[in-house]
Amino acid sequence: MNKWSKKIRLVSLFVFVFFCLAPVMSFAFRAPDKPNVGNTPQKFYGGDNEDPSNAGKELKSIPQIISAGVTQEQKRALGAYPEVKASWNYGTGAPSSLRGFKKQISGSPAQAAVSFLEEVKAIYRMKDAFQETRLRTIQEDKLGFRHVRLDQYYQGIPVVGSQLIVHINRDNAIYQVNGKYTPDIAISITPSLDANQARQVGLALFAGKANLRVSREPELVVYPVENSCLLAYYLVVSYQDGQDGAGRWVCYLDANTGEVIYRYNDIEYVAAPSSAGTHVDIEGFRLAGEDGTDTFVQGWHETASNIYYLYNKNLWWYIFNAATTGGYSDLDTYAYRFGTGDWGTSDRTEISAAKNLSLVQDYFKTVYSRDSFNDASAYAIANVHYGINYVNAFWDPDFNQFYIGDGDGGEANSLAVLDVMAHEYGHAWTQYTSELIYDYTESGALNESFSDINGANVEFYSQPDGRSNYPLAVAGTADWLMGEDCWLSSTALRDMRNPSNTTTVGAGNEQPSRYHGAYWDDVYEEMHTNDGVQNFFYYLLSEGGSGTNDGIPYDFTGLGIDNAQMVAYQANTNYLGPSDSYYTARDGWISAASDLGDESWVDTVKAAWAACGLVDVPGSPGADFEGTTLPAGWTTGGDADWYLTTSDKVQGSKSIRSGVIGNNQLTWLQWEGTLSSACVFSFFTSVSSERWYDFLNF
Repeated sequence: MNKWSKKIRLVSLFVFVFFCLAPVMSFAFRAPDKPNVGNTPQKFYGGDNEDPSNAGKELKSIPQIISAGVTQEQKRALGAYPEVKASWNYGTGAPSSLRGFKKQISGSPAQAAVSFLEEVKAIYRMKDAFQETRLRTIQEDKLGFRHVRLDQYYQGIPVVGSQLIVHINRDNAIYQVNGKYTPDIAISITPSLDANQARQVGLALFAGKANLRVSREPELVVYPVENSCLLAYYLVVSYQDGQDGAGRWVCYLDANTGEVIYRYNDIEYVAAPSSAGTHVDIEGFRLAGEDGTDTFVQGWHETASNIYYLYNKNLWWYIFNAATTGGYSDLDTYAYRFGTGDWGTSDRTEISAAKNLSLVQDYFKTVYSRDSFNDASAYAIANVHYGINYVNAFWDPDFNQFYIGDGDGGEANSLAVLDVMAHEYGHAWTQYTSELIYDYTESGALNESFSDINGANVEFYSQPDGRSNYPLAVAGTADWLMGEDCWLSSTALRDMRNPSNTTTVGAGNEQPSRYHGAYWDDVYEEMHTNDGVQNFFYYLLSEGGSGTNDGIPYDFTGLGIDNAQMVAYQANTNYLGPSDSYYTARDGWISAASDLGDESWVDTVKAAWAACGLVDVPGSPGADFEGTTLPAGWTTGGDADWYLTTSDKVQGSKSIRSGVIGNNQLTWLQWEGTLSSACVFSFFTSVSSERWYDFLNF
């Protein structure tokens, strides 16, 4: 057995540091999970999400929940299941994932799921699973597994962003629970403001906007914030402006003071031909950015009126022309032609939108056996020619419709191209599955990334392979670029293969490929920026390769796109939840790979995430600092010694803290000892520092 001596030193400049030595293998920092909220704007491009009362994007951030850590009681409760692997949400102090159960069930999956949560409630610090959860959906996948989603409630009021998923395999056994649970809620549920007062506050926030209305009336919710929770009103205020775009502002107001806790722009519109007719081929020319060629799509001919529609009953889609000016023959109505099914070059946008929506619906039906985005044959309705010089496209969760701008001819042309249409469709898929909250947090970045992933997958399913052309974009071919068939100001809007490549995305548009690495947006946490990490992960998962990503070396073989797309679908559909962060999403991808493949698939998922800076998070740390003096092998020095705390705890264990230091001072803590076998040390740190000036060295 190999033996060697190691010295490990933590050096802190102008900081206070708490940490525990963890027994699990990893040498990485873990950023704390952030509590997330509601649904949000599902847009292809960054555009008009700004708060109208602020300059730019000065949105109020959602503070981190600070918990007392994992308790000894939780550890004992988990000890009854030695076969279970646990991942923890270190913000809430409850598990984010428990996998490895073998609980045989009978009867209703929903009832069995809640009963099982009651059985393991001590692990979650839950009081009564029957009172604290309500069924949202039961999803059955192609493996025959069922996934029961349960929303958390407190005294009959929903807890924002808190949802647990209980997974049941084909042998009728519960094998995993994952998601977010907020423990230890203790607030009054009697508001000082009534719903009408909250309504007036919400409307006042957007006074002066055209067509202003409350599109969702106020309802009471529990909103996790800081180290407690608030009673809040949830409401949605909407307006519509054809020039500037739509507004659908999700607002959370303190139910006692009326103060805005948090708000974000989420985003509206129409019904289809229904008289007797038949499906026929409709002909027309695509957009130039998609190769501009003549194509056919199966539309609808109403025999009595001799009208041809871009409408399909078998694949559940139709096109609506949202324009009110511009000389179109079908202004402000369904895309149609009288007496002919040949569009010619009269409206390339309508033809491209129809062809692409048909391809997306066919992809979901053929590859995933899913009947439209809601798996219940909902019509995918695309409103084209939306706005004036509108450089954007979006999914409206109020009306379950898509809105596609024509671009401005400078930054972009019409956005009715395949990967943009598939991207927006991805938001609809996410709304009916994981419900990842689309705000300025990590869940928003994950939501955006799953839409990019969907855009790439549909391209590879429907178009000739154009990967060899990289970094160039060839119209109408599949690649790892996003928006390349409509974007004008750069080759593409985003690059999944190399998110920071200025050759493709242009200077100033770089995205991160490493979690909290270069180009990561810590200020606004813009979802159209931070989605680059999961985008690059997915590229690596599919393609594999060797190289260095922002300082991290990697070398592994990918799963191939056909396999990777199945893992992506399983993860977003059945394992992710509204408040997932990058770390909990990683667990979901691992669970999905475990369901679908062998251990080699799991290893590949882990390798791809490791290349992006996310590795296994240590479990509950040992009690190295539980005594009154430093353990053997630990020394401290510098301008201030480190000392054991009497009350500060991390994950249920006591911690060690540095003394106060000032400018240009240094304090260090060092361990020296002999290891009997190979291992990796992991440290949890909590740092109070001055940004850009203070740092830790390992």
